[in-house]
Amino acid sequence: MLNDTNKLKYELPVELAAREPVELMSGSRDSSRLIIGFKNSDKIIDDYILNFHNYINPGDLIILNNSKTVSPIFYAYSEKYGEVKFHIKTKNEEGYVIYIRIRSDLQDRIISEKFFLSDKINVTVDKNINGEEFLCSFNCSQEDLYDYLLVHGEAVRSIYTRKKWSIAYYQNGIANKLGSFENPAANRHFSNRILRALRKKGVKIGYITLNCASVDTKIFEEFIEEHSVFKEYYEIPEETAELIRDTKLNGNKIFAVGTTVIRTLESCEYDNFKIVSPLKNYTDLYIYPGYNFKITDALITNFHGSMTSRLALSAAVIGTENIMNLYRHAIDEQYLFYEFGDANLLFM
Repeated sequence: MLNDTNKLKYELPVELAAREPVELMSGSRDSSRLIIGFKNSDKIIDDYILNFHNYINPGDLIILNNSKTVSPIFYAYSEKYGEVKFHIKTKNEEGYVIYIRIRSDLQDRIISEKFFLSDKINVTVDKNINGEEFLCSFNCSQEDLYDYLLVHGEAVRSIYTRKKWSIAYYQNGIANKLGSFENPAANRHFSNRILRALRKKGVKIGYITLNCASVDTKIFEEFIEEHSVFKEYYEIPEETAELIRDTKLNGNKIFAVGTTVIRTLESCEYDNFKIVSPLKNYTDLYIYPGYNFKITDALITNFHGSMTSRLALSAAVIGTENIMNLYRHAIDEQYLFYEFGDANLLFM
C-alpha cells in the first residue's frame, strides 16, 4: 500500500520559523534545543544539544559531513541576452545542473551561449534539461569557480529568514571540502565544546563528504513513493569505513549527523559491516517510510518542511505516526524550525 503524502503535512506557526542564526540570539550555536524521539516508543524527551553526550555511549560512532558550502547564485552577462541570474542546483557526472532565470521563449536560444561571470570565468549553456534547468559547463577549474563564488556569489535565502545572511552563517568548523550548494544544517549544532565532550566520553568521530544539492525537497506527488531526489556526490575516507566496521563488530551504535550522512551510509553495500562498494560515488537514494536501514542506528537532524523528502526520511527512521507526533509536540513546546532552528535526535 502506498504512503499518502498528506500524512507528512503539518501547519507551522510563522513565529516558529527560525529567522536568524541562533548565535545572534544566544551567543553560541550549541545553545539549540534538542528533542528526542524513538521508533519503538511514543516517548518524547525535551533537552538541549549541549546534553547530547548523555544519549550516546563510549565506543559509539558519530559521523558528520565535512562538505563546505559554496554560494550557488550568481549573475553572468552576454552581449545578446544581457545580465542573467544563474542558480547552481548540483553537479553530476555530466556537469553542473543550473536553474537559469530567463524568458521561456529564450530557453532554446541560449543553448551554446557563453555568459561571463568575470573577465576570466564564463559559463556555457550546454543543453536544456527541463524548462528552466540546464546542463552547463565552466571554462575554469572547480577550485577557481568555487573561490569566485565564495566572494561574489549569493547564498540561498529561505523565504522565512529575516534578511540575506552571509555565507559564513551557513558554514561550520567541521566543513573543509568545498562542494555543497546548500548547507548541511545539522552540522551547525556541533561546536568544538560538544565534540570535546564526546571525545572525553570515548565516543568515536568520523567524517564523510556529501555535496548537498540546492533543490526544493517538496513532494508534489500524491504518494510519497512516486517522488525522486537529485543525484549528489559523496566520498567516504578509508578511516571512516574502518571506524564503521569496527563500531558495528563491537556491538556499538552509529549516529548520523544529518540526512546527507545517513543517505551516504545507506547508499553503500556491506559485507559483515565492511563497505564493499565504491567509496567515491553518486547517490540518488530516496529514503521514505518502509525503508530497512542497513547500518545506521540514530539520526541527528533539524526540523524539515511539511511534505518534503527530508521529512519522509525522518519518518522512515521512527515511523510516520511517531515523527508527526514529535513535530506536534515541538510546535506546542515552541521549538524553532528549519536550518537555523533546533535539533532532533531520532533512535531507530
